[in-house]
Amino acid sequence: MSCAVYKKPTMSTMKRLLGEDVRALEVAYERDPHVLDGTETYHVVHTAVMNDNREMVRALFRLDPACLHRTNGDGWSALHFAAYNNRVELIRMICAEMDGSGVDALTARSRTPMHLAAMSAHFEAVAMLRRMGSKADAMRDAGGKTPADYQQSAFM
Repeated sequence: MSCAVYKKPTMSTMKRLLGEDVRALEVAYERDPHVLDGTETYHVVHTAVMNDNREMVRALFRLDPACLHRTNGDGWSALHFAAYNNRVELIRMICAEMDGSGVDALTARSRTPMHLAAMSAHFEAVAMLRRMGSKADAMRDAGGKTPADYQQSAFM
């Protein structure tokens, strides 16, 4: 009797899936729910967020509502990737889907999505996170910096 060995999808498999339409992703998921697991570095939803593929993020959320809370090895969730990559509309969409939970989630370096947006000088993303309920203005990361500290250094 042979035993199937589970193999995580490769980045090329993820890119192929995300390059197809939503129905193709749904069919792949029906065949193998692990197809959404992603690689060691990124969950499939992280890649969809980085590519600003809103339709795919919605589809992934429908297939796996917990996907928005999944983190990579550094503790980054879909919202962290959206903030870091200045995906303002995705920030709004993700926060709405998560009912505000996770808006101040911490990475392994104690950074919130607002820290990451401020570090990258993405001030629209910072403003959207505030509108969506972030209270991270006074939170310090592992290096002792607040989002405002990063914003100030962006102007220097």
